[in-house]
Amino acid sequence: MKVSDLKFEDFETEITIPEETNEITLVISDGLDSAYELLSREFKDRIVNFINNSASWYPIAHERINQEFSSSIDSKLLSVYILSEMSDSTLIFGLEYHIEEDREHGRGIKITENMEIIEYGLGDVAIC
Repeated sequence: MKVSDLKFEDFETEITIPEETNEITLVISDGLDSAYELLSREFKDRIVNFINNSASWYPIAHERINQEFSSSIDSKLLSVYILSEMSDSTLIFGLEYHIEEDREHGRGIKITENMEIIEYGLGDVAIC
């Protein structure tokens, strides 16, 4: 993904990562002031860097899900939420997964741009 590919419409854009066959929705939370501002090049670079590093964070996220379920579960990354303001020193992303074993709630992970999981739970953890 390139910075020039990062174009939000109604706070969303579709992205792909090599680890998933489906498109993933990248969402900038409309609860952020940054969602209503022109995004800086540095902020966009940090977002794109995180997305492009999916080979690092994707297995970390799946390892956390596998701690709750078996490693053979059927899961699919649906959305990546941007949960930090441009001015924040560390960006936090929310990963929302469809989990076949819990279709109603799914699972959510908050993870920093430094690949540290800071919260895990039902799908709504990824959103707020």
